[in-house]
Amino acid sequence: MRHLFFPPRFQPSDVTCSGMRRRSRLVGCRRGLSETNLTRLALGIGLVAPIFEIPRHERLIARVPTSTSDVAHLLRRAGFGGSKSDIAALSGLDLAALVEHVLDDSSAPVDSPPIEFSNPNVSGWDKYVGLVHWWYDRMATSSTPLVEKMTLFWHGHFTSSHATVNNTVWMYDQNALFRRRAMGNVRLLAQEMAIQPAMLTYLDNRWNTKRGAQQNFARELMELFTMGIGNYSEADVVDVARAWTGHTVNGTTGLYEFRASNHDTGAKTIFGTTKNWDGPQVIDEIFTNAITSDVVARFLVTKLWTFFAYPNPTPTLVTSLATAFESANFDVKSLLRAMFLRPEFFSSSAKQALVRTPTEFVVAVLRGTGLVAADLHPEWFSDGMGQELFDPPNVAGWKNNSYWLTTNALSARADLAENAHWKLSNLKRHPLEMKTALTPAALVDLASDLVDVDFSVGTRAVLTDFVVRTRAGVNGWTEPQLLVLALLAPEFHVS
Repeated sequence: MRHLFFPPRFQPSDVTCSGMRRRSRLVGCRRGLSETNLTRLALGIGLVAPIFEIPRHERLIARVPTSTSDVAHLLRRAGFGGSKSDIAALSGLDLAALVEHVLDDSSAPVDSPPIEFSNPNVSGWDKYVGLVHWWYDRMATSSTPLVEKMTLFWHGHFTSSHATVNNTVWMYDQNALFRRRAMGNVRLLAQEMAIQPAMLTYLDNRWNTKRGAQQNFARELMELFTMGIGNYSEADVVDVARAWTGHTVNGTTGLYEFRASNHDTGAKTIFGTTKNWDGPQVIDEIFTNAITSDVVARFLVTKLWTFFAYPNPTPTLVTSLATAFESANFDVKSLLRAMFLRPEFFSSSAKQALVRTPTEFVVAVLRGTGLVAADLHPEWFSDGMGQELFDPPNVAGWKNNSYWLTTNALSARADLAENAHWKLSNLKRHPLEMKTALTPAALVDLASDLVDVDFSVGTRAVLTDFVVRTRAGVNGWTEPQLLVLALLAPEFHVS
């Protein structure tokens, strides 16, 4: 009998920022994070393959309390992190019970549009900003963070861009769909996604008619949304586009509409079958055809594992999870349960594999500081960080890890951290002000608690030294700016 082994939590490498001038000290520390420590910590070691696999029939979930390291890991990946009190409370659960806890979406808050939508005097731009703030705040405060994490995943998978769609209500409706179907049946999600005005506009299908076919949606439906490159033919693209003719948006109501007069009723050959295909039938075929359904399962398993665990899962792991996913009729909650119970999910490779996305970073800052998005204004920094909600760079969505590790991107994170510090000071509720009675080590402990991170020995030494030097008046900084450095610590940027 084999037992699961959960490795101890990784302790990041030391970070030093000593010997820098007053203003350049913080900037230099940013550069150190981007070019050495953070890159090595969150990217390079993430390329290590899983250390072992255990066959499905031999895997047993021990009925013993879960380690605090594993609880913290699951809360970061299946949500946006947990406080030390959250982690302590949940560490009494065995792994199976812990996974059921994070999968429980019964307490999901009501999905109501941003308040800006109900005010006719609010400009289109302010409605968009309101939508961005609304989602950030929801991610930071939701009682069901996995629902929001899956909403974020679908947002980067079935992509649409506000810059192209130019309709904030449609973007909200798409976001609400992703949330409603977040952990349900993917086929049903794909069917609804395909006929929403946001997607019909973004990939041009609203202008797809029998007199002038638009192939954008047909191609991306197969290439990026369900099967991947190399699993369809150009002839399939042509006839899938024909199948989707007539599916459009009513210009007056702004709602989905099927116009039979614009639909191509001729015979079409898709995946080797010739008949008078209609668009929704294509999605059903993709998910139910014995050949294509297996391709879809592997494609989505690989992408979800990369999002939640680490890139490049082994073929054996993908096959095992894909088989279970297909057997569960593409139910996402069932797949997530299987993923979170895998020993590979808690391996050292997994715990070191992912850099927090800019969105995850912003949410972590909101959670740690208690600020709301309207105070922090993450939209001022999101373009520089590389991820603007509701505006992915292209139909392929965002990449991961090294995509976030440019000097400019990390500098933008530092700017946001400084903005959080100054906003808290202006609001007269900075958590690190008026703490001179605490020893430097105790103040660093407080900062650790605020940002929900266990600092490595090296990071703790740097932060403690910062407090000592600040109190001695030799670096020109103020003691509360310890918060900025805490938010720039490498450990805070690892998911």
